Amino acid sequence: MLTEQNTPLPLVRQWSNLIPHCWEDLDELADKTRATQPSNMAADAELYAAMSIVQAHAVNGALPVEISHASFELFCCALWRRNKVVYTFDDTLAAELVQQADEWDDSDNLPIEVLLHPPYRCAFISCSGVIDPEIIGFFPFIVRDMDKGTPVFYVCVVYKTFSTLTMPLYLNGLTVGDCINATTKAANRAKHPDGYEVNLDRTTILRYLNLYLYICAANADIASTPAQTYRPRSAAAPIRDRFREVQSYDTGLAIGSALRRAQAEEKNTKAQQRGTARRRSGHIRTHTRRGHWHHFWTGSKSKPESRKVVLRWLHPMLVGRSDEPDTTTVHPVQ
Repeated sequence: MLTEQNTPLPLVRQWSNLIPHCWEDLDELADKTRATQPSNMAADAELYAAMSIVQAHAVNGALPVEISHASFELFCCALWRRNKVVYTFDDTLAAELVQQADEWDDSDNLPIEVLLHPPYRCAFISCSGVIDPEIIGFFPFIVRDMDKGTPVFYVCVVYKTFSTLTMPLYLNGLTVGDCINATTKAANRAKHPDGYEVNLDRTTILRYLNLYLYICAANADIASTPAQTYRPRSAAAPIRDRFREVQSYDTGLAIGSALRRAQAEEKNTKAQQRGTARRRSGHIRTHTRRGHWHHFWTGSKSKPESRKVVLRWLHPMLVGRSDEPDTTTVHPVQ
Protein backbone atom coordinates (compact mmCIF):
# COMPACT_ATOMS: atom_id res chain seq x y z
CA MET A 1 0.00 0.00 0.00
CA LEU A 2 1.23 3.48 -0.87
CA THR A 3 2.42 5.59 2.04
CA GLU A 4 3.10 9.31 2.20
CA GLN A 5 6.86 8.65 2.27
CA ASN A 6 6.62 7.10 -1.18
CA THR A 7 5.04 10.23 -2.65
CA PRO A 8 6.43 13.74 -3.29
CA LEU A 9 4.28 15.27 -0.53
CA PRO A 10 7.19 15.75 1.93
CA LEU A 11 9.14 17.45 -0.85
CA VAL A 12 6.22 19.78 -1.60
CA ARG A 13 6.00 20.72 2.08
CA GLN A 14 9.74 21.44 2.18
CA TRP A 15 9.25 24.07 -0.52
CA SER A 16 6.24 25.52 1.30
CA ASN A 17 8.35 25.94 4.43
CA LEU A 18 11.43 27.19 2.59
CA ILE A 19 9.68 29.90 0.55
CA PRO A 20 6.34 31.08 1.99
CA HIS A 21 3.66 31.64 -0.66
CA CYS A 22 5.90 30.09 -3.33
CA TRP A 23 2.95 28.39 -5.05
CA GLU A 24 0.93 31.58 -5.31
CA ASP A 25 4.00 33.47 -6.54
CA LEU A 26 4.73 30.80 -9.13
CA ASP A 27 1.17 30.87 -10.47
CA GLU A 28 1.26 34.66 -10.71
CA LEU A 29 4.60 34.67 -12.55
CA ALA A 30 3.41 31.91 -14.89
CA ASP A 31 0.28 33.90 -15.76
CA LYS A 32 2.43 36.94 -16.57
CA THR A 33 4.70 34.82 -18.78
CA ARG A 34 1.76 33.43 -20.72
CA ALA A 35 0.36 36.93 -21.22
CA THR A 36 3.57 38.65 -22.31
CA GLN A 37 5.96 36.10 -23.82
CA PRO A 38 6.02 34.23 -27.17
CA SER A 39 4.09 30.98 -27.47
CA ASN A 40 7.23 28.82 -27.16
CA MET A 41 7.85 30.28 -23.68
CA ALA A 42 4.18 30.42 -22.70
CA ALA A 43 3.85 26.65 -23.09
CA ASP A 44 6.35 26.12 -20.26
CA ALA A 45 5.45 29.20 -18.25
CA GLU A 46 5.63 27.36 -14.91
CA LEU A 47 9.24 26.38 -15.58
CA TYR A 48 10.32 29.96 -16.25
CA ALA A 49 8.45 31.05 -13.14
CA ALA A 50 10.21 28.40 -11.06
CA MET A 51 13.58 29.55 -12.39
CA SER A 52 12.81 33.15 -11.43
CA ILE A 53 11.82 32.17 -7.89
CA VAL A 54 14.87 29.96 -7.34
CA GLN A 55 17.27 32.58 -8.69
CA ALA A 56 15.72 35.22 -6.43
CA HIS A 57 16.22 33.03 -3.34
CA ALA A 58 19.52 31.36 -4.25
CA VAL A 59 22.39 31.77 -1.81
CA ASN A 60 25.50 33.62 -2.87
CA GLY A 61 27.88 31.36 -4.72
CA ALA A 62 25.24 28.85 -5.81
CA LEU A 63 26.38 27.02 -8.94
CA PRO A 64 24.27 27.20 -12.12
CA VAL A 65 23.80 23.43 -12.03
CA GLU A 66 22.40 23.69 -8.48
CA ILE A 67 19.98 26.44 -9.51
CA SER A 68 18.92 24.37 -12.50
CA HIS A 69 18.19 21.24 -10.43
CA ALA A 70 16.29 23.27 -7.83
CA SER A 71 14.23 24.97 -10.55
CA PHE A 72 13.20 21.66 -12.07
CA GLU A 73 12.35 20.31 -8.61
CA LEU A 74 10.12 23.30 -7.81
CA PHE A 75 8.53 23.10 -11.27
CA CYS A 76 7.66 19.41 -10.83
CA CYS A 77 6.22 19.96 -7.36
CA ALA A 78 4.13 22.90 -8.58
CA LEU A 79 2.59 20.89 -11.42
CA TRP A 80 2.15 17.69 -9.44
CA ARG A 81 0.42 19.22 -6.40
CA ARG A 82 -2.49 20.40 -8.58
CA ASN A 83 -3.82 16.88 -9.19
CA LYS A 84 -1.37 14.72 -7.16
CA VAL A 85 -1.50 11.73 -9.51
CA VAL A 86 0.73 8.81 -8.50
CA TYR A 87 1.18 5.58 -10.46
CA THR A 88 1.98 2.95 -7.83
CA PHE A 89 3.77 0.10 -9.58
CA ASP A 90 3.45 -3.52 -8.56
CA ASP A 91 6.96 -4.58 -7.48
CA THR A 92 7.06 -7.62 -9.76
CA LEU A 93 5.98 -5.71 -12.84
CA ALA A 94 8.40 -2.86 -12.09
CA ALA A 95 11.27 -5.33 -11.64
CA GLU A 96 10.34 -7.03 -14.93
CA LEU A 97 10.33 -3.70 -16.77
CA VAL A 98 13.71 -2.78 -15.28
CA GLN A 99 15.18 -6.13 -16.29
CA GLN A 100 13.72 -5.70 -19.77
CA ALA A 101 15.40 -2.30 -19.95
CA ASP A 102 18.76 -3.81 -18.97
CA GLU A 103 18.48 -6.28 -21.86
CA TRP A 104 16.83 -3.88 -24.32
CA ASP A 105 18.56 -3.96 -27.70
CA ASP A 106 15.82 -2.72 -30.05
CA SER A 107 15.21 0.82 -28.81
CA ASP A 108 16.20 2.01 -32.28
CA ASN A 109 12.87 0.62 -33.49
CA LEU A 110 10.74 2.92 -31.32
CA PRO A 111 9.93 6.35 -32.77
CA ILE A 112 10.23 9.31 -30.41
CA GLU A 113 6.48 9.90 -30.80
CA VAL A 114 5.83 7.15 -28.22
CA LEU A 115 7.28 9.51 -25.58
CA LEU A 116 5.34 12.63 -26.48
CA HIS A 117 1.87 11.85 -25.11
CA PRO A 118 1.95 11.21 -21.35
CA PRO A 119 -1.41 10.67 -19.62
CA TYR A 120 -0.63 13.63 -17.31
CA ARG A 121 1.73 16.54 -17.75
CA CYS A 122 3.67 15.71 -14.58
CA ALA A 123 2.53 12.63 -12.68
CA PHE A 124 4.71 10.75 -10.20
CA ILE A 125 5.80 7.15 -10.78
CA SER A 126 6.25 5.42 -7.42
CA CYS A 127 8.65 2.46 -7.62
CA SER A 128 10.46 2.46 -4.30
CA GLY A 129 13.66 0.41 -4.29
CA VAL A 130 13.18 -1.01 -7.79
CA ILE A 131 15.53 1.11 -9.89
CA ASP A 132 17.83 1.83 -6.96
CA PRO A 133 17.48 1.08 -3.22
CA GLU A 134 17.65 4.81 -2.44
CA ILE A 135 15.08 5.96 -5.04
CA ILE A 136 11.35 6.17 -4.27
CA GLY A 137 10.25 7.25 -7.74
CA PHE A 138 10.42 9.98 -10.35
CA PHE A 139 8.55 12.69 -12.22
CA PRO A 140 8.56 12.27 -16.03
CA PHE A 141 7.79 15.42 -18.02
CA ILE A 142 8.42 17.10 -21.37
CA VAL A 143 9.38 20.72 -22.01
CA ARG A 144 10.75 22.61 -24.99
CA ASP A 145 14.42 23.43 -25.37
CA MET A 146 14.80 27.17 -24.75
CA ASP A 147 17.13 27.71 -27.69
CA LYS A 148 16.18 25.12 -30.31
CA GLY A 149 12.48 24.68 -29.52
CA THR A 150 12.76 20.88 -29.77
CA PRO A 151 11.13 18.68 -27.09
CA VAL A 152 13.22 17.41 -24.19
CA PHE A 153 12.11 14.48 -22.04
CA TYR A 154 13.15 14.81 -18.39
CA VAL A 155 13.02 12.61 -15.33
CA CYS A 156 13.30 14.25 -11.93
CA VAL A 157 14.40 11.44 -9.64
CA VAL A 158 13.32 11.61 -5.98
CA TYR A 159 15.47 9.88 -3.36
CA LYS A 160 14.45 8.62 0.08
CA THR A 161 16.14 11.69 1.54
CA PHE A 162 13.90 13.82 -0.74
CA SER A 163 16.87 15.19 -2.59
CA THR A 164 16.42 15.11 -6.36
CA LEU A 165 18.35 14.73 -9.58
CA THR A 166 17.02 15.80 -12.98
CA MET A 167 18.22 14.08 -16.16
CA PRO A 168 17.41 15.09 -19.76
CA LEU A 169 16.84 13.10 -22.93
CA TYR A 170 16.99 15.39 -25.96
CA LEU A 171 14.41 14.27 -28.51
CA ASN A 172 16.25 15.47 -31.59
CA GLY A 173 16.49 12.10 -33.37
CA LEU A 174 14.02 9.85 -35.15
CA THR A 175 14.08 6.99 -32.65
CA VAL A 176 14.49 6.54 -28.92
CA GLY A 177 17.85 4.88 -29.52
CA ASP A 178 19.11 7.81 -31.60
CA CYS A 179 18.21 10.24 -28.82
CA ILE A 180 19.83 8.16 -26.08
CA ASN A 181 23.09 7.84 -28.00
CA ALA A 182 23.23 11.56 -28.81
CA THR A 183 22.33 12.62 -25.25
CA THR A 184 24.87 10.38 -23.51
CA LYS A 185 27.64 11.46 -25.89
CA ALA A 186 26.85 15.14 -25.31
CA ALA A 187 26.74 14.65 -21.52
CA ASN A 188 30.12 12.96 -21.47
CA ARG A 189 31.68 15.68 -23.63
CA ALA A 190 30.30 18.56 -21.55
CA LYS A 191 32.31 20.25 -18.83
CA HIS A 192 31.01 19.91 -15.27
CA PRO A 193 31.87 21.71 -12.03
CA ASP A 194 34.28 20.04 -9.64
CA GLY A 195 32.50 17.50 -7.48
CA TYR A 196 29.78 16.75 -10.05
CA GLU A 197 29.82 13.49 -11.94
CA VAL A 198 28.00 12.57 -15.13
CA ASN A 199 25.38 10.03 -14.08
CA LEU A 200 23.86 9.51 -17.49
CA ASP A 201 24.23 6.25 -19.37
CA ARG A 202 22.09 4.13 -21.68
CA THR A 203 21.03 1.63 -19.00
CA THR A 204 20.01 4.34 -16.52
CA ILE A 205 17.90 6.19 -19.10
CA LEU A 206 16.23 3.01 -20.35
CA ARG A 207 15.16 1.98 -16.83
CA TYR A 208 13.23 5.20 -16.34
CA LEU A 209 11.93 5.15 -19.91
CA ASN A 210 10.57 1.63 -19.61
CA LEU A 211 8.45 2.47 -16.56
CA TYR A 212 7.27 5.68 -18.20
CA LEU A 213 6.42 3.92 -21.47
CA TYR A 214 4.28 1.45 -19.56
CA ILE A 215 1.88 4.13 -18.30
CA CYS A 216 1.71 5.45 -21.89
CA ALA A 217 0.88 2.03 -23.38
CA ALA A 218 -2.62 1.43 -24.73
CA ASN A 219 -2.89 -1.90 -22.88
CA ALA A 220 -1.38 -0.79 -19.56
CA ASP A 221 -2.81 -2.52 -16.48
CA ILE A 222 -3.80 0.62 -14.54
CA ALA A 223 -6.70 0.88 -12.10
CA SER A 224 -9.57 2.97 -13.45
CA THR A 225 -10.20 4.67 -10.10
CA PRO A 226 -7.76 5.96 -7.45
CA ALA A 227 -7.17 4.18 -4.15
CA GLN A 228 -9.77 4.50 -1.39
CA THR A 229 -7.55 6.87 0.57
CA TYR A 230 -8.31 9.59 -2.03
CA ARG A 231 -10.81 12.27 -1.05
CA PRO A 232 -11.55 14.60 -3.98
CA ARG A 233 -11.23 18.28 -3.30
CA SER A 234 -14.07 20.58 -4.34
CA ALA A 235 -13.29 23.17 -6.99
CA ALA A 236 -13.55 26.04 -4.52
CA ALA A 237 -11.48 24.40 -1.78
CA PRO A 238 -7.81 25.39 -1.47
CA ILE A 239 -5.02 22.86 -1.96
CA ARG A 240 -3.97 21.57 1.46
CA ASP A 241 -1.16 19.21 0.39
CA ARG A 242 -2.49 16.36 2.49
CA PHE A 243 -2.24 12.64 1.81
CA ARG A 244 -5.97 12.31 1.18
CA GLU A 245 -5.55 14.54 -1.90
CA VAL A 246 -3.20 12.02 -3.55
CA GLN A 247 -4.76 10.14 -6.48
CA SER A 248 -2.91 6.83 -6.36
CA TYR A 249 -3.52 4.47 -9.28
CA ASP A 250 -2.47 0.85 -8.77
CA THR A 251 -0.37 -0.12 -11.77
CA GLY A 252 0.19 -3.74 -12.72
CA LEU A 253 -1.79 -5.56 -10.01
CA ALA A 254 -3.23 -8.16 -12.41
CA ILE A 255 -0.16 -8.56 -14.62
CA GLY A 256 2.11 -8.58 -11.57
CA SER A 257 0.15 -11.47 -10.08
CA ALA A 258 0.30 -13.33 -13.40
CA LEU A 259 4.06 -12.75 -13.61
CA ARG A 260 4.57 -14.19 -10.12
CA ARG A 261 2.59 -17.32 -11.08
CA ALA A 262 4.65 -17.67 -14.27
CA GLN A 263 7.90 -17.28 -12.34
CA ALA A 264 6.83 -19.98 -9.88
CA GLU A 265 5.82 -22.25 -12.76
CA GLU A 266 9.16 -21.69 -14.51
CA LYS A 267 11.01 -22.57 -11.31
CA ASN A 268 8.97 -25.75 -10.81
CA THR A 269 9.33 -26.80 -14.44
CA LYS A 270 13.10 -26.37 -14.35
CA ALA A 271 13.26 -28.43 -11.15
CA GLN A 272 11.26 -31.21 -12.79
CA GLN A 273 13.53 -31.18 -15.83
CA ARG A 274 16.65 -31.41 -13.66
CA GLY A 275 15.14 -34.41 -11.93
CA THR A 276 14.41 -36.22 -15.18
CA ALA A 277 17.14 -38.70 -16.01
CA ARG A 278 16.51 -38.67 -19.71
CA ARG A 279 15.27 -35.59 -21.53
CA ARG A 280 13.28 -35.77 -24.69
CA SER A 281 15.36 -35.31 -27.81
CA GLY A 282 14.99 -31.80 -29.19
CA HIS A 283 13.01 -30.51 -26.20
CA ILE A 284 13.41 -26.77 -25.67
CA ARG A 285 14.95 -25.74 -22.37
CA THR A 286 12.42 -23.94 -20.20
CA HIS A 287 12.98 -20.19 -20.25
CA THR A 288 11.10 -16.93 -20.18
CA ARG A 289 10.87 -14.86 -23.32
CA ARG A 290 11.34 -11.28 -22.15
CA GLY A 291 8.54 -8.74 -22.53
CA HIS A 292 8.96 -6.18 -25.28
CA TRP A 293 7.36 -3.19 -26.97
CA HIS A 294 5.21 -3.19 -30.07
CA HIS A 295 3.89 -0.12 -31.87
CA PHE A 296 1.83 0.71 -34.92
CA TRP A 297 0.49 3.83 -36.60
CA THR A 298 -3.12 4.84 -37.16
CA GLY A 299 -4.43 7.41 -39.63
CA SER A 300 -3.83 8.15 -43.28
CA LYS A 301 -0.25 8.45 -44.54
CA SER A 302 -1.42 11.30 -46.75
CA LYS A 303 -2.23 13.30 -43.60
CA PRO A 304 0.88 12.92 -41.43
CA GLU A 305 -0.29 15.61 -38.99
CA SER A 306 -3.28 13.44 -38.02
CA ARG A 307 -1.39 10.15 -37.63
CA LYS A 308 -0.99 8.69 -34.14
CA VAL A 309 1.27 6.01 -32.77
CA VAL A 310 -0.17 3.26 -30.56
CA LEU A 311 2.19 1.56 -28.09
CA ARG A 312 1.57 -1.85 -26.55
CA TRP A 313 3.55 -3.92 -24.07
CA LEU A 314 3.80 -7.62 -24.94
CA HIS A 315 4.24 -9.44 -21.64
CA PRO A 316 6.82 -12.20 -21.01
CA MET A 317 6.04 -15.75 -22.11
CA LEU A 318 7.12 -19.05 -20.57
CA VAL A 319 8.64 -21.24 -23.29
CA GLY A 320 9.32 -24.97 -23.02
CA ARG A 321 6.85 -25.90 -20.29
CA SER A 322 6.95 -29.56 -19.32
CA ASP A 323 3.22 -29.97 -19.86
CA GLU A 324 3.28 -28.55 -23.38
CA PRO A 325 2.11 -31.17 -25.87
CA ASP A 326 4.57 -32.33 -28.51
CA THR A 327 3.89 -30.64 -31.81
CA THR A 328 3.34 -32.95 -34.77
CA THR A 329 3.94 -31.56 -38.23
CA VAL A 330 1.89 -33.18 -40.99
CA HIS A 331 3.18 -33.09 -44.57
CA PRO A 332 0.45 -34.03 -47.05
CA VAL A 333 1.51 -36.54 -49.72
CA GLN A 334 0.44 -35.75 -53.25
